[in-house]
Amino acid sequence: MNTINRSSKILILSDSDLYGGASIAGYNLHQSLRNQGFQSLMLVNNKISKNPTVIQNEYARKQWINNCIDGTWDFPFSYRAGLFARKINSHFNEWYKSSLAERYNLQKPKFFPVLKFKPDIIHFNTGGGNNFFDIKEIKALSKYTKIVFSLHDLWVLTKPPPLVLYKDKHQAASYKFHQINQGEINFIAHSKWVYKQFSDHREAKKLSLSYIKYSIDIDKFKSRN
Repeated sequence: MNTINRSSKILILSDSDLYGGASIAGYNLHQSLRNQGFQSLMLVNNKISKNPTVIQNEYARKQWINNCIDGTWDFPFSYRAGLFARKINSHFNEWYKSSLAERYNLQKPKFFPVLKFKPDIIHFNTGGGNNFFDIKEIKALSKYTKIVFSLHDLWVLTKPPPLVLYKDKHQAASYKFHQINQGEINFIAHSKWVYKQFSDHREAKKLSLSYIKYSIDIDKFKSRN
């Protein structure tokens, strides 16, 4: 991807702004970009900060569940009710993602509201998984604007894809790479270990992959199973 200038509009998508290491890294990146004069906005499913340049995703599903769990809504047994509702919702999503509606793309894409921000670059700082969009939608979105995807972990290689019928991780990776190779996604790894694991994969050879080191010394930490 070419060097960007300060007139470029950057939209950072993250599950949260101040919850979890990957989210905080994305928030720090957003702040640094703005401090250096770049036009950066951050769109999150769960906004914690009071930063006006961080926008709560109005299309986030089941926000009321998060309100129960994080204490925004405080009533008797609200926390337990939130956990139970999240479990039921998780089971429903698992069923849906193995259904014909998911398999044959019968559901309308959800990414179009993001385009109202008219971004030149969208940075997926999700920390892995489908926190914002299905990989098929990210592929389609890359036809409209430049996409950067941070590899905070090996989600692409190890986790089941939207079709939960693929339980084997090798089948899961093949499915996701099939989608990725149909789009134009620029990947960024933030540790040498993740970079090597990803770049060594036979289906990642033709992808755009860069290494940008975190501000902390990740080499001091060892990977765990």
